[in-house]
Amino acid sequence: MSADDLTPVPDDTAIDARLEERLSTVPPRPGVYLLKDRHGKVIYVGKAVSLRARVRTYLRGGDERSQVQFLVGK
Repeated sequence: MSADDLTPVPDDTAIDARLEERLSTVPPRPGVYLLKDRHGKVIYVGKAVSLRARVRTYLRGGDERSQVQFLVGK
């Protein structure tokens, strides 16, 4: 057994708790948001009536539109 085998894997409840904590910092007001790729390049500029609701939808995979899935995957 190697040390890699002993690395704890976070459970879904811990990930959900961290996600909810971060989402609570996003304002529920209208606004503009930027989606960036892994290199920090802006790949999409969007607007939303509720920024918190929009970010939550994107992070939880609730938006089924193919272009949204493509952008979030980037």
